[in-house]
Amino acid sequence: MKFGINLILITLSKTSKQVGILVLSVILARYLTKDDYGTYLHVQLIANVAIWSFVLGIPHSVYYFLPKTGHKRRFVLVTATIITTIATLVASGIWLISDHLVNLLNNPALESLIYISAGIAFFQIPVTIFESMLISTGKVKLFVAFDSIFNIGFFFVILIPTILTGDIEIILKWLCAFYGLQMIGVLGILLKIAFEFHNDHEGEPYSLKGQFGYAVPIGISEAIFELARYGDKIIISNTFNPATLAVYARGAMDIPLLTIVNNTIDNLMMPELIEAYKDNCAKKMVALWHDSVALTAAFMYPSFFFLWFAAPYLIPGLYGEAYKEAIIIFQIYSLGILFRVSTYNVIVRVIGKTGIMAYISACSETANIIGTIILVKMFGIWGAPAATVFSTGIIVFGYLFAISHRLDIKFRHIFPWKRLGAVMLAAAAPLIVLAPISYAETVGSINLGYWGTVGVMAFLYTGTYYIVMRSCPALNDDQKALLRLMLPPKFKFLV
Repeated sequence: MKFGINLILITLSKTSKQVGILVLSVILARYLTKDDYGTYLHVQLIANVAIWSFVLGIPHSVYYFLPKTGHKRRFVLVTATIITTIATLVASGIWLISDHLVNLLNNPALESLIYISAGIAFFQIPVTIFESMLISTGKVKLFVAFDSIFNIGFFFVILIPTILTGDIEIILKWLCAFYGLQMIGVLGILLKIAFEFHNDHEGEPYSLKGQFGYAVPIGISEAIFELARYGDKIIISNTFNPATLAVYARGAMDIPLLTIVNNTIDNLMMPELIEAYKDNCAKKMVALWHDSVALTAAFMYPSFFFLWFAAPYLIPGLYGEAYKEAIIIFQIYSLGILFRVSTYNVIVRVIGKTGIMAYISACSETANIIGTIILVKMFGIWGAPAATVFSTGIIVFGYLFAISHRLDIKFRHIFPWKRLGAVMLAAAAPLIVLAPISYAETVGSINLGYWGTVGVMAFLYTGTYYIVMRSCPALNDDQKALLRLMLPPKFKFLV
């Protein structure tokens, strides 16, 4: 029970930050010029890549070593010193290569702001060990309280200067100062935690060499992933200008709720999958996985079809007329939702073949970067989201082929293709109801406004999809039973 409560608390805290970032993106897009917004994104891009590319896996090492070592005080103090040293080196590196960064991102406005990127990296790198330190010491509520306070603070630190001044430099200075206060608070709490421990020598001895031996391979993997994650934005920046990046970023946005649904369903199924595999019953495990995949599709597929169809009203409704170019980018990027019916690595983790994850990720991220460069040259800005969707497909089929091979199951049986087809048809059917509204808006017969149109479409789509799902066998009885388990008691009658 304690684990479940902690999981909910941490998830809510992280979700609140993502929602805040999404809301801020709407505000910034409306109050700043596209060039200034692109510059804001560049400052954040430099800092984020620097932070997660050079922490060397140290936060992950805390989870592994802190509970085991008998030298807990020494471990906390040495780890805090290491991470602060890394922060100093990284911030200095950003400053030294500032000219190259300005040229790479094709943004002269960064020349006067590069010190802020360096400052953000310096202040945020020590914060990366905060979560792992507090969770490893059982102080989850303290972490959630501290994190929630700073999530709220982050929102207002961006909001207030944006509304009052609209000056990009002032906004970023406020943000940098805020991160400085956060780092001071984090280091203060870590120092307090360190002196709560005594080096009682009851656990394993602490070895700096052992910590780096464990952490650095993870850090290298994270660095590759982080560079690939921002690769499309770097390529867009280098090829175009800050204003184009602003448009691209608003089109290539993720929906936090969909990721939460995806991960939650797989995590809920994990214990049952493990039990099935322990009994050496691969078929039973795959059958259970098929249930979770079909269930996830029941959320993901309608989300895709609705977002794709409503994009011409949703994007300008959120960001204004100036961002209409982001509509097609959002529609292409949203195609990736069709693949997100599982985390896929859930099966790899169950069977203990985690090495597959690194291999598939490396191949897909390489394809993403190369594909982005080629497709952007061929099709302009549209090529970047297309390359992202293509690399996502590589990940999915890579996992499916690997799982099929490891479990000795034919590829056509490794996935519930027919069930997914049924769910897809059920999710696409309500578009027939939405088409007349879109047509009437286009010819001017009705004028509901962007949000009025989205609201009416959402109501009609949801009602039609519910009727279709109730009347067709897209989900079998086991999947419906699983869905009922996830719903609050008052809403179980819906399924």
